[in-house]
Amino acid sequence: MAFKLSPVILKVPKEIRVSDPKERVILLSQLARKALLISADRSGLTLKHLKKGKKGEPLPEKGVYWSLAHKETWVGAVVAMQPVGIDLERVKPVRNGLFAKVATQEDWAMVGGTNETTFYRLWTAKEAVVKAEGVGFAGFSRCRVAEPPATDQLKITYEQRVYPITFKQLNGHIIAITSEPDTVEWQIIS
Repeated sequence: MAFKLSPVILKVPKEIRVSDPKERVILLSQLARKALLISADRSGLTLKHLKKGKKGEPLPEKGVYWSLAHKETWVGAVVAMQPVGIDLERVKPVRNGLFAKVATQEDWAMVGGTNETTFYRLWTAKEAVVKAEGVGFAGFSRCRVAEPPATDQLKITYEQRVYPITFKQLNGHIIAITSEPDTVEWQIIS
């Protein structure tokens, strides 16, 4: 049986959302780390030192990998026994020029055309993959859609590796994680 991932998504309290922008970033990061500790506990894993590499990528600790995401109203985190990535975005209007920056014409054809929901599905999927790879935005252009998507999943290739992506929709947000749907047990705490 595959290891079950327990991504934890926490609602950001209103007092954090209205705080000073610099302070908000610090508070969102702290809340995302709280979500990470809950994910580790639910998974039976231990993370004591959340170290980052030279490019800011999370470094595994004793074979435990981790990933964080935070936005104004939600934060998310996950731990795993393999490289993992999580991202979340609020669906909102997108400038036309951004569609070409997120995916190729072939990718858009594979996913059935351009719209805001599809844009954010691709964005969060690719962001989750580059987080799992530890390469950041520089790797975005090397992510490609591998096959036509299903409702709550997609496959993205990064160089020669295929990443299954599982999605969750939550109050106007899309969350993506690098894992098969049957290995994900979401925990939403509002």
